[in-house]
Amino acid sequence: MKISIKKLAVFIWICGLLLAMAGCLDKLEEYIDIGEDNEGKTEGYKDAIAKRVYSFGEAVEKYDVDGMLAFLDGNSFKLIIAEGGHEDVKDFELLKKELIEDEEKQLHWRDPVPEGHGYDLTLELSNLKYNKLSATGARLIVEFRVWERADEPYLSLRMTDEGSIVYEMVSLRGEWLCREMTINFRPVPYGQEVHPAAQKGKSSRRGNRRAFCFGRLDLEE
Repeated sequence: MKISIKKLAVFIWICGLLLAMAGCLDKLEEYIDIGEDNEGKTEGYKDAIAKRVYSFGEAVEKYDVDGMLAFLDGNSFKLIIAEGGHEDVKDFELLKKELIEDEEKQLHWRDPVPEGHGYDLTLELSNLKYNKLSATGARLIVEFRVWERADEPYLSLRMTDEGSIVYEMVSLRGEWLCREMTINFRPVPYGQEVHPAAQKGKSSRRGNRRAFCFGRLDLEE
């Protein structure tokens, strides 16, 4: 039986098209949102991402520079700080520079009195909601509250900030990293600012937009 060159070419073209479509379907499966068939996998992704998010929060509280930076994708990270219609955008290098420059001061304030000021910052993270989740990437929104206190000058424990954080996560070499972070600060109502007795740390983020901007105390000597 003879097969014409034209028919053979058409056959090869169809085979190639089917293989390409199969490859696209395989790729598409990686980006399926949460569903019954892959619920086990997505729960595993959620657990891994949540651990990373909470670990980042602990690093913020301790002002652990290495811990904070380890959460980020250093090759393409972008930070967006949004409050009251104003936005600041920082890349990885600028953020790293600010974190390192402020490290000595931040750790000094966290030291107990008399060496430091007995300052504590708590970053409360809650209500993690995913609107994208796959083997290679995720997008989640987390509500947050910031609590601050200090011994010298005295500042009783109080909530000084709240809002939401949008994390754009990517899985690289088996590790979940944050590629983009948007911190949306809700304006604090009048009368709920940091206690005026904390004279060494007046509370205005507009004058102090350093690093991630968590906390309203300027922490100046």
